[in-house]
Amino acid sequence: MATTRLEVDGLTAGYHGQPVLRDLSLHVNDGGAVGIIGPNGHGKTTLLRAISSLIPIMGGDIRLDGASIKGVRADRVVQQGVVHIPQGDLIFTELTVLKNLTMGAYLAPKSEIGSRLKGVFEIFPRLEERQGQMASTLSGGERRMLALGRGLMSAGRIMLIDEPSLGLAPIVVDQIYDVIRDLKAEGRTILIVEENISRIVDFADYVYLVDHGEFVWEGEPDELMRHEKILETYLGG
Repeated sequence: MATTRLEVDGLTAGYHGQPVLRDLSLHVNDGGAVGIIGPNGHGKTTLLRAISSLIPIMGGDIRLDGASIKGVRADRVVQQGVVHIPQGDLIFTELTVLKNLTMGAYLAPKSEIGSRLKGVFEIFPRLEERQGQMASTLSGGERRMLALGRGLMSAGRIMLIDEPSLGLAPIVVDQIYDVIRDLKAEGRTILIVEENISRIVDFADYVYLVDHGEFVWEGEPDELMRHEKILETYLGG
């Protein structure tokens, strides 16, 4: 029987006292990959921010390995194993690639940083080649690799990945998703937000479709791909 790593139960959350998410419930099994899809501006990123405690929760609960993390400070959520890789190029551009990576391991014992770096460099050889460069000099794809690598440095229990394909050329997106598939194959637990279902349909175990802050459909990816009405309504397919 699968073990639940992350559970969101009746979550309501938003900004400035106004709810964006309404009564959302989901779960992610240990070693599983779950996709959150839907139109832009309908709550996908807000969901990840709520799980990471970057915005306040108005109702419901969030549990990691059965223990509530509701109301826990964002840094403590990271300490408990939630790795949030935000959309876009949110890296420290004024620091080197190496400094960016080590920032991801700021909670780790110093004795472990070297082995974690080695693991990241095995996944992203290009980051090893550019470790002395300022992050501002990297290409868009390299910045996305750096963001993923920094997240891996924390060695968390679940990775929240927000729109990894955003703004990248298709060939670079293919490279990024090759890495994400490899991470899943290694047994990492992943909750990923993606507007383009075709990018996650071949590796996600389960998919939730969000519309105006509510889940309007959930199921396995192959079932979704057979659902013509949903594809036409939400995904232009």
